[in-house]
Amino acid sequence: MDLFVTKAAVSFLVLYVIFRLALLFMTETNLWMWMIFFLEVASYGQILPFQILRIFALKAETRSVQPSRQARRLVGNQVPLVDVFIPCYGEPIEIISGTVRGACLLNYPQDRFRVRVLDDGNSPSLLEAVEKLRTKWPNLHYHTRATKKGTKTFAKASNLNHVLFDESNGQLPEFITVLDSDFIPSPDLLRAGLAHLVTDPKLAIVGTSQIYYNLPVGDPLYQGLEWFVAVLSPQLTALRGAVAGGSGCLIRRGPLVAVGGFPVLFSGEDMILSYTLLASGYDIISLAEPLQYGRVPESIQGHIFQRKRWSVSLAERIMAWNDSVQNSIPNSRRTSMVIEGLIHILTLFSRTLEFIVLPLALFTGQQLVPAPSLWILKINVSMATIYLSILYASQYIQALCVEFKVSLFPHLEEAWMAPGQLLAIIRFFFLRTKSTRSPVTGSSDHPWNQDMSSQPEGLMSLTQRMIPDTELCINGLSLIATIVAIYYNLMAKFRCSISENDKSVVALLLTTAAWPPILHLSYNMIAAHLVPLSACLRLPQYPELGAALGPHPHDPTALFPTKAIQDSLKHARRPSFGYGGHFLIIPIVLAGLFVVITLL
Repeated sequence: MDLFVTKAAVSFLVLYVIFRLALLFMTETNLWMWMIFFLEVASYGQILPFQILRIFALKAETRSVQPSRQARRLVGNQVPLVDVFIPCYGEPIEIISGTVRGACLLNYPQDRFRVRVLDDGNSPSLLEAVEKLRTKWPNLHYHTRATKKGTKTFAKASNLNHVLFDESNGQLPEFITVLDSDFIPSPDLLRAGLAHLVTDPKLAIVGTSQIYYNLPVGDPLYQGLEWFVAVLSPQLTALRGAVAGGSGCLIRRGPLVAVGGFPVLFSGEDMILSYTLLASGYDIISLAEPLQYGRVPESIQGHIFQRKRWSVSLAERIMAWNDSVQNSIPNSRRTSMVIEGLIHILTLFSRTLEFIVLPLALFTGQQLVPAPSLWILKINVSMATIYLSILYASQYIQALCVEFKVSLFPHLEEAWMAPGQLLAIIRFFFLRTKSTRSPVTGSSDHPWNQDMSSQPEGLMSLTQRMIPDTELCINGLSLIATIVAIYYNLMAKFRCSISENDKSVVALLLTTAAWPPILHLSYNMIAAHLVPLSACLRLPQYPELGAALGPHPHDPTALFPTKAIQDSLKHARRPSFGYGGHFLIIPIVLAGLFVVITLL
């Protein structure tokens, strides 16, 4: 059923776009007709690659050649040597110590793995903390490059390579794993990942899902990355093209060294390494079971800050053609990476343009869809309605297949951040500002993570946050402009009903504000704007550290997510039709439009 509906959505989209384009060329048009068509194609184009990926993944799932993601465990004490790298740079000692303790408590023979803290901050306090812990865990080690401020060191990737290629520390392990400094590993992390690596020599990386233990109730800002974990990662694994998601990855050292270590050309070394190893003929899988727990930023601004860094990292892929000596990306993969970077930038541009163009187009009062005759209008509206209905059905089936761990349109969860992310990319490339670096999530040093529970709610909170924040201002202004533009357009058409017959008024509406794709775009845009604004009016309630973390199962002096938190994350679900069932509005309206067009 999923495969059939997804194929139908893709096929009907092609027919619809061809018909719309032909109509634009064959009839008299205006600028706004072409702009609306561009917004439609850009909107549908954002989801089209994922629909195509879904089709191929569903086909691959019927074949036995796909890598297994089933839970396994490596047993016994005759196990490979492993290095656990924990790169850090100025994060709070209490956060790093929690990760270090969790790493030292891995369910693995102590003489078969080392925990290596890689401190690019050259912190005496961290060194002292590690030395104290070494009295209990002698397999714990501290390393620093003694970097100085202002020195170009390629950040995290070079920090990892500094120890990776250091052969002066005894026997080199066959495998390594990398933990972000704010992620607590599950005791079974090594045994779960290595169970796959030791049985498949072509497997270079085993990734693990990034689960966050401090998500607020309902996760109103969509910080949990459920779409990547529940939908995208399994699909990529089915196609033998999974990408390592950073923290918690277990990597075979031989292939890593063979490609020159962690890529240092630009940030996002985990993704770039995945592409490099895949192009070299190796396989990568990502496990679904929770094997590590991290933190999300506990503020709207912290969330925006983090996603800007990720966005800049994606945009940096356009530099993959760079012939620098630091570029270890195979030639066969460089073009596809450049295309991915361009698509990301164009997606942000189209979303930002939508914030501006859609309200302006509605304010003009001009006809936005060509309709040379009533019967062509009927065909046009019918095709648009049928496509949107199939699209909604395919998205609903996708959410249903993962037990509603994702929303109906997960690719739009960050749409409200598009203008800010686009501006960050422009600054990075043209003003040569450094990629935005965020303090570790949950750090008390970040002003937006301080005493969030004591911040005012309601209109006072919204006003205080919107004034200094570009993203919130843009979303607030665009929301008001969109609602006012729709109201103005509808009222203008209803005023025409005084001098026109009913059919003419309906036809006018169907070529302006009531055009099904415009309704779809407007509704999704309004829903996107309400994500940050509603979070300002009613602040997300993040769990207290003491409530989220309890005694570690292997050592009461260390911390680990409580069973209640683990269970809540395991059973977390999105409302099947959005909060308050608001996504039901569009199918109902589409059905109504279909009835109206048949009666014209």
